Amino acid sequence: MDKKKIVVGIVVVVIVAAALYGSTQMFGGNTIEATLTIENGGTMTYSAEITEGSNVFDLMKACNVPFEEEGGFVTSINNISQDTEAGKYWMYYINGELALVGAGDYIVQEGDHITWRLESF
Repeated sequence: MDKKKIVVGIVVVVIVAAALYGSTQMFGGNTIEATLTIENGGTMTYSAEITEGSNVFDLMKACNVPFEEEGGFVTSINNISQDTEAGKYWMYYINGELALVGAGDYIVQEGDHITWRLESF
């Protein structure tokens, strides 16, 4: 067999392997599990597997929870809108602690429990 063909074959194999590795890194081959709870009079709890590196909005989408956001703030969940006149806003908690960052900025970790509550602020 010609050395040139062997080198070309090795190069092709390396390129394909690198492309496959890169696609799992780029598209997040690893998944994590998290729980989402919506509290507003009643309680609805969901569980979903999401791609590692996903934020709270991604978790909500994976749980098929309809929501609206404006400028990174959630304004409506399950067709229940915040009431700015009454001072009620959707707030979220991470494992029982009030979140200190926006839902689009928090990267969900394995086993996290995200809870949304419509409450006075």
